[in-house]
Amino acid sequence: MLIQNGLKGEFNSTITKLMFSKHRGEDGQPYMDKQDISSGGQPITPMTDGDRAALTELRDLLKQRAA
Repeated sequence: MLIQNGLKGEFNSTITKLMFSKHRGEDGQPYMDKQDISSGGQPITPMTDGDRAALTELRDLLKQRAA
């Protein structure tokens, strides 16, 4: 009920988050347990000049296709 109504905006988002932080799932972990979903646990490294060049090239290619 919290998930469905919280996502639809029928429940106040702050109250929904509070309820999830106070209750635990079947595994005993809190629903609001923080997880790393962006780097797979690996350190995030700064972009290199080569990375920037490749990104610029990709952006230019996408702009050409969009035009």
